[in-house]
Amino acid sequence: MTDYKEAHEPMSISAKLDELRNIKVDIASSFEFYYLVDGKATLNCKGKYTALNIGDMFMAIPGQAFMLIPDHEPSLYINLTIDQSFIRNSKPFQNKYLPCITKEKDIRQAQLNTLYRIYEEIFRDNHSQVIELTQLFLEKLPWSEKSDIEELNSSKKTDLIIEASHIFEKEEPGLEDLAKALDISPSYLSRVFKEVSGVRFSDYSQRKKLERAAQLLLTDMSIEEIALEIGFTSSKSLNRIFRQFVSTTPSNYRKFITRLANKNTDQEDLRFKCGYQNFSARYAEPSYSNTMTEYLGSNYNKHRVSLNTESFIEPALGLHGISLNNLGENYLDEIKNTQIITRNNILVINIRIQEGNFDRIYLCDLNRWASAQELFGLLEILKDKSSTPILSVELMDKSIHEFCNMHQREELTNYIKVLEEFYKHLIKTMGRSLVEDYYFTFDTSYILKLSSQKSITYFFEFMEKRHIMMEKVLFTVNYNSVYNLGKLNTDDLEKVIDFISKNRHRIRLPSSSYVRLKVPQQIHLNEPHQLLGALKTYREAIEQLNRFETDERLRKTKIELQGIEINMDLDFVDPLYFDLFFSILCLDLWMNLKGKSRIIPHYDFHFNCRTKTSVFTSILISPDGFPTTFYHISNFISQMPSEVIYHKEGCMVSKKGDDIHMIIYTNPFLDYSFSLEKGFDKLNRYNREINIELEGLNGTYKEKTQIISRYNGSPYYMLRNFSNPELMNDEEKAYLRSQSVPELRVDYKNIQDKIKINVKMTPFEVIYKVFTKVEDPV
Repeated sequence: MTDYKEAHEPMSISAKLDELRNIKVDIASSFEFYYLVDGKATLNCKGKYTALNIGDMFMAIPGQAFMLIPDHEPSLYINLTIDQSFIRNSKPFQNKYLPCITKEKDIRQAQLNTLYRIYEEIFRDNHSQVIELTQLFLEKLPWSEKSDIEELNSSKKTDLIIEASHIFEKEEPGLEDLAKALDISPSYLSRVFKEVSGVRFSDYSQRKKLERAAQLLLTDMSIEEIALEIGFTSSKSLNRIFRQFVSTTPSNYRKFITRLANKNTDQEDLRFKCGYQNFSARYAEPSYSNTMTEYLGSNYNKHRVSLNTESFIEPALGLHGISLNNLGENYLDEIKNTQIITRNNILVINIRIQEGNFDRIYLCDLNRWASAQELFGLLEILKDKSSTPILSVELMDKSIHEFCNMHQREELTNYIKVLEEFYKHLIKTMGRSLVEDYYFTFDTSYILKLSSQKSITYFFEFMEKRHIMMEKVLFTVNYNSVYNLGKLNTDDLEKVIDFISKNRHRIRLPSSSYVRLKVPQQIHLNEPHQLLGALKTYREAIEQLNRFETDERLRKTKIELQGIEINMDLDFVDPLYFDLFFSILCLDLWMNLKGKSRIIPHYDFHFNCRTKTSVFTSILISPDGFPTTFYHISNFISQMPSEVIYHKEGCMVSKKGDDIHMIIYTNPFLDYSFSLEKGFDKLNRYNREINIELEGLNGTYKEKTQIISRYNGSPYYMLRNFSNPELMNDEEKAYLRSQSVPELRVDYKNIQDKIKINVKMTPFEVIYKVFTKVEDPV
């Protein structure tokens, strides 16, 4: 088998579009198989016209002249070229022939699956597998017997026509010139050409000119210029052959092409129209796997992990922070009655206090006032759960940047005194030993609003005095200073770094403090259903954010990137897929930012959904009071050890001692695009296989698997059974909570050195596996 690699390497979008526009006129020099994927076409073979519809297959034997003419609009077909020597040297196919056309109803699914697999292996450059599958593909075709005499008589004539076709590829000779080049008479060539190909030489020559004209119609040349270019004396001759063979005029054909090009100006619009993915999506399985292969690469589904691999620490793993805006109005009951907060979790509490009145406290994340007893009750619950809170305390209606800009040192000093009184009140109520374990943060987004160098001096003087006060009151330097520099986009981050770098000498913070400067970021993905554009923008933003992590100025200033704001347009409104899409996107952001982005995973997604503007916030509890998909994903993250031994697209593996933790998830953008094409109600038909080889395990292990999918881990699947969720009683709510959990599977395996894990994943799915070594298995 030859030429398959040259003919079928992955094409650019523009090359695919060019192929889509072609009128195919050829003399087959090899066995040519054309499978019509989209549109309609008229086939002229051996002088006979046949209408081809989606799903029909046309087979051309060597020496056979044929023409594929698109009807109304350019059509799309899959082409497989097999060298004639490959067939003639194979005994099963000797002295046999193939029918010219096989209609859709006569094609078996096995043939289509094999053709799809050939394409997949071609793209993987797996030559041996291509040959094996090609042999299998040929065996499944409807061969018929052919006599030896017929084979002998036609062979030389076929070779003659093939030689003629090669000359045609280089130039466009007339009959006499071609006969002279082949050293035969023009009359004999004409007779043999018609006998072998079924097409008169003059018709074939005209069709070659038509094919050339179709290509030139993609340019800015006028119709008259094109006619002269291909050898006609005027545009009237060109109009005549177009009407004869395509049943339209060159001008109309150009309009068809222009309309198609306008529809496909964005690369994503070609997603299911160009390339063999359209073929596989309609007729072959597993098309979901094939979709992933196209965008993530051929090795996306293969992971080889060794426990001896040098590990690295991901600080976001094993310590999961949330804030009150991850919860709801009944956050106290939610924290108390569910496993939202554990010793692996920390809770960020942003509050505002009033001078002289600590009995009323404003909860910023919930946008409401609460009593001091409510705050203290929350802290008691966290104490019972062995969880450490992060407290951000500021004064209500007091602006630090205004005090600095107005050089009001007395006001700044009084600000610190009020904070000191509150911390003493907190210690008196909660106990010093407990309060000293808290983390304390301070929002310094005011830094961007300072108007002069003197204001900066005042600001950092305030920060130094505040730190001294904290040491005096709490007898500890175990506090976390977070410099929140405001919600800037990535373009502004350079300016922020430069600003802090230039003023770094003014930042006098104790070296014993754990200091970070956090910068929330924004990513704009206007149309994620245009897959290539959305993925490109998303990955560029992630790369840019990660690049700042290694910036020398960033290390000096200790700036750390914080959350992500994403703006997008969506086409679905089903709460189930809405919840799954954004939750997996949060997970992907977390993983792609390599755990360095922030310890508090809070993301805001601003999106337009069918003309309605909404915001998705990474909440743990739904408005109805049920744990969300993000809640379960967050629990997975908080359980994962921070020592990572493997991290690639959609897969992370970490370890702690002999225990191995593994999280595998799908790509939310690809799932979304694929689901729009297939229909959200049909996703259970599709899956992709993930192969993971884990080396270095020895002994008996308990394998615990938790699966989040459309049916498990989200409350919205079960809520479909309740027409009015707001009327549910406590028993019904308890039942729904018990059902809205990840699917759980437990197995025990005796492992010698390595284990091979094969996982089949459907769209919108997250799998979390834990391998725990068992000393004395039951």
